[in-house]
Amino acid sequence: LGLGAALASGTTEPVLAASVKKQLALLDGPNTVLSAKLEVDASFKSGKAVRDCLSLKLSHKAMNFTKRQDLKLSVGVDVEGITAGKPKPMPRAQLRENNWAAHYRWNKMYVTYDL
Repeated sequence: LGLGAALASGTTEPVLAASVKKQLALLDGPNTVLSAKLEVDASFKSGKAVRDCLSLKLSHKAMNFTKRQDLKLSVGVDVEGITAGKPKPMPRAQLRENNWAAHYRWNKMYVTYDL
């Protein structure tokens, strides 16, 4: 559970931010996990939601895929606009190998390297 407040640049009204995350291990052990995360930003004055996002993700880790390599595959969906009654689902996927990762999110494909 996370709570906070923020003020975006170029705006004068702060927003209240709340988030909650839950993970559920599937099968035996912690290698296959179903995750759900809900984030809501609400107007400080009116209390109405100004942004929301529900993320659902299924991840599987293949530890010691090779001698020094672990792999993690994640697939899921981000759904924005739930509180406005106009849900907009967006698929997401990630393939991670230790430091390298290939991502597909927001209809874009990109590669990252973590130092």
